[in-house]
Amino acid sequence: MLEAERFSRKEFEILINILKERNKTELKHLDFKYYSERRLSLFKKEKLSCIKNQDFEAAARFRIMEKECNSYITLRTEYNLQKSTFYHDQEYLFYFNLGTARNDKKAKVYFKKLM
Repeated sequence: MLEAERFSRKEFEILINILKERNKTELKHLDFKYYSERRLSLFKKEKLSCIKNQDFEAAARFRIMEKECNSYITLRTEYNLQKSTFYHDQEYLFYFNLGTARNDKKAKVYFKKLM
């Protein structure tokens, strides 16, 4: 579905709703594209800039974002995730978005709406 020539929002929503309703599946979106090494570098730079300007409250917010980004990078590395995919595990349906699939943008929008 993520690599299909034609992405059907209707079919996608039907499949997700079946999982949610029949199996009591909870949806989880993990946006590895957003929480990337590039973003981590940006957060670090912003944090250091805030410290230099003695804006410690803003620096603390960037430190939190930096930690969250690190946790995504660690998870992606630990499980050797290299492409966007869906993964169903017991009561969860995970959407691992790495920005590598043709239909990632559409899937991300629709998936988040259904959460």
